[in-house]
Amino acid sequence: ETNMRGPLGPVNAAILNRINTEIIAGAVLTPTEYAHRAIAWLQAHHAYALSVKLPPGDGQDAIVRWLASNEPGFCEYFAASFVLLARAADYPARVVTGFHGGIWNGVENYFMVRNSDAHAWAEIYDGTASWLRMEPTPGLLRLSSTIAQAGSSFAPDRSWRARLDSVRVLWYRRIVNFDSRAQVAMVEQVKFFTTELGSAWLGQLAKYPQRLKTWWAQPWNL
Repeated sequence: ETNMRGPLGPVNAAILNRINTEIIAGAVLTPTEYAHRAIAWLQAHHAYALSVKLPPGDGQDAIVRWLASNEPGFCEYFAASFVLLARAADYPARVVTGFHGGIWNGVENYFMVRNSDAHAWAEIYDGTASWLRMEPTPGLLRLSSTIAQAGSSFAPDRSWRARLDSVRVLWYRRIVNFDSRAQVAMVEQVKFFTTELGSAWLGQLAKYPQRLKTWWAQPWNL
């Protein structure tokens, strides 16, 4: 799946080959070197924007039409274009989607990401045994360094926004998602709690007669 051909047709192939000729410039490049050159080319020809205006084109793939233009685009276009170029140059590559960013909710202790944190980036095969993370989108740090530093960069958020979000999460967990399985689990927890509590009380009550007998039998004083 990671070696699939790009868009078919002579028009698409001609555009990808033309751009790769500019990127490679006759050099023999390692996957990392190619990735850096391809990202530099993409960021030199395209700016970042939340909306995309695709130019017209007959027989051209939508990503190829955007790639051949100077139109701005968002992360999916940069990641997809990088992968198409890499595959056209015989470098296995793939698109990765997930989330970039997020905060730690210090009220309910969970990691929170929003729709605005959704992101797409790319990976290229190093030719031996590893996939290398690449960030084609302008204005973002390389994802590899971002992930490496994530453990120390996320401070707990205890703001009112975090408190309101924790209430929303509790609503979904305890009310909206309170299905039959959750009900059975709650009944089992209550049963276990009451059983353990009852056993503890019975154990304490069983000790009182012996304590009373011991107290009565001991020597009395004033």
